[in-house]
Amino acid sequence: MRVFISYSTKDGILYAKKLREILSYRGHDPFLADHDICVSEIIWEEIFKEIKNRERSIFVLTESSRKSRGQKREYDYAVAKYKEGFAFMSEKASKMEILDNCFPALFAPRGLIFDDDNFEGKCETISAQLVRLQDKERLVQEREIDKRKKPFPELTLDGLDKSEVAKCMSSLFDSYQKETVIPHAFITNEAGESEELVNIGFNYRLPREWFLSYDETHKVYSNEYMFRQFGRNIALGERKYLNSQVMSNENILHIEGRALSAEDLLEKIDEAISLIEGNGFRPTIIFPTIDHRRKMQAFSRENGKTRLKYSNLVPRPTLDSSLMSKGVELKLISPLGKIPTNSIVFGRGAIRWLLKWYPKFGALHIDMGNDRFYKKKFVQVVAVTTVRCEIDPKGIVVINADNEDHR
Repeated sequence: MRVFISYSTKDGILYAKKLREILSYRGHDPFLADHDICVSEIIWEEIFKEIKNRERSIFVLTESSRKSRGQKREYDYAVAKYKEGFAFMSEKASKMEILDNCFPALFAPRGLIFDDDNFEGKCETISAQLVRLQDKERLVQEREIDKRKKPFPELTLDGLDKSEVAKCMSSLFDSYQKETVIPHAFITNEAGESEELVNIGFNYRLPREWFLSYDETHKVYSNEYMFRQFGRNIALGERKYLNSQVMSNENILHIEGRALSAEDLLEKIDEAISLIEGNGFRPTIIFPTIDHRRKMQAFSRENGKTRLKYSNLVPRPTLDSSLMSKGVELKLISPLGKIPTNSIVFGRGAIRWLLKWYPKFGALHIDMGNDRFYKKKFVQVVAVTTVRCEIDPKGIVVINADNEDHR
């Protein structure tokens, strides 16, 4: 990269020359004005010309920089061209608030504060950063050629890192798969274009810097954690939708289960299993209330029976907890959303999901791209499942519990 090096002649020239030597050895094209402190206007014309023709400026800031008229003059000209520049500061200068008071348009990337012992290593760091910066700017220039043919800029512009984007999308999908009951827990069918479907998902705006790699920013962003939460939110939205569809269906059988002891509750669950089996369905899933789930756990501990079974996986996925009753294994799935006030037992085939399938992630559709209004600040993320559920009332039993204490 073609760079201009600025320094204070009083105590910065030796550092500037060493920086020039190392950058030249690494294949860059650095320039510094190697003159006495009293330079003529002819020399200043040469300096201004070099600043104008260089791609970046590096300001070696030492203790005397705050009073250096020459370096301040170079700064004013460089800022007029670049708007900003690298600050390569000595450790003593870093404690003098030079950036805030004298060179506010300069930025100091992490790790670019030097002393006599580590100076050469810091110069190598600058060389590597210049290479990455040049690669990124070359990518932007190449993309700008393509941009003329497309209505919106590419997602990879402005520092977005493809590998980070891929990790985020994978985290979202994995989270959704661990939490959802669609399509694994129920029978599914692909819906035609004419079906009236419900969109469950979100449209979110994320800061662009969440997709920058660690090597570029020297920071760790919480993108993977956030995307895990997004996948979970979609899955919980699906459960909430299913729960409301069941509770609004007047043909589904309800049995009393209010204010029961733990032992009586399991008898009610056995009753629901028998009713579902009598209608020709195999019971497979229960959506329990918080109180009912707590009573199942208490009864299992008190009687030394393995009524509740958990996976050995760590962390344990929600779908891997089960209740053993009458020789039947019921998957325990919490609908969440609003706190459930009734427990629901499902038979296999009683719920049929109509899904709009998407080629890459099955039922989950993810779009990522530049935000339409804030292209340089945010990335737009749209994740959605498009569904509708059909219910066979004979394969579902609701255990009423809506007057229990949920505190």
